[in-house]
Amino acid sequence: MNEKLTALQRELSVVYFEIIAKLVPGDTTLNQLRVLGYISLQSGSHQSPACHKEICDALKMPRTTVDRAISIFLKMGIISEHVDLDDGRKRLSLVNKDYPGLESHIRRIKEMVSRIDTTK
Repeated sequence: MNEKLTALQRELSVVYFEIIAKLVPGDTTLNQLRVLGYISLQSGSHQSPACHKEICDALKMPRTTVDRAISIFLKMGIISEHVDLDDGRKRLSLVNKDYPGLESHIRRIKEMVSRIDTTK
């Protein structure tokens, strides 16, 4: 891996943890952060919501752990959820861009991810 890419990835990690420190309560577990991180990545760089099963499979977590984390972040307003129009059984989660202060963070992460993509 080249030095420029490593530096960008390090910068992205720092920004991500700054955002977490500002937005998420101190008693949030690592697994809850992993769920939020996955939803954030899907919403931010891929511009698509994540379904519960996809999150469980990607993070290798039990459904109850994922559901609990999503419930917490829904109550906080950090994420929003809606029913998949193609499959009414699926619930899709994405970052709530109207959450105070979040839009500027999302823009910053998208810019950094695009810089990483062009460095590869």
